[in-house]
Amino acid sequence: MDAGALYGYGSTNVDAASGEAAPGEQRFGLVPVQVLKYQTGGAVTSSPALDEATGTLFFGSADAHIYAVTTGGELQWKYQTGGPVVSSPLLDGSGTVVCGSTDGVVYGIDAATGKLVWHYNAGAPVRSSPVLTADGLIIIAAEGGAVIALTTA
Repeated sequence: MDAGALYGYGSTNVDAASGEAAPGEQRFGLVPVQVLKYQTGGAVTSSPALDEATGTLFFGSADAHIYAVTTGGELQWKYQTGGPVVSSPLLDGSGTVVCGSTDGVVYGIDAATGKLVWHYNAGAPVRSSPVLTADGLIIIAAEGGAVIALTTA
């Protein structure tokens, strides 16, 4: 697989009569079929977040950007951070994508527009992925040893 590529896969049945799959594919009844590939300028190591209502995937890249790409592979926006993004993004339920960066900043970005809503300087690289508590706190850890609870209310 290419560094910096986000892949999406569907599946298709193996031919029932012959049991044949394309060369190199295993025969378990279903084989993966690539339905999405979006190339970034760096490695993608974060897990994407999906907004099912809009069909938009959000993910970070080592090229120091947070991306919004449709499940059809169309770029909606990208937001430049000050360092590689290895944190997996969080959709906070209010239309904001929350993601940390190795530049030490936690970003809150409007999911629809890609505009910065807020940011928090964690003081050390953020490689962990945020979680959302039932009462709306955003919890994230930074390399300096801190676990941080943020609220935007």
